[in-house]
Amino acid sequence: MVMMPNVVYDAYESVKTDDAKVIYLSPQGKKLNQNEVKHLSKEKHIILLCRAL
Repeated sequence: MVMMPNVVYDAYESVKTDDAKVIYLSPQGKKLNQNEVKHLSKEKHIILLCRAL
């Protein structure tokens, strides 16, 4: 599914807070492994933005 950028931005703006950790996932990035997930689970607020191919 292709989403318009303004829709994604509006969704992001509606949930972000000052203490939110934003992670942008893309095929070009490093692999998200179990150790990283354990580390991220300690964060109070996480926003995952995903990009497909």
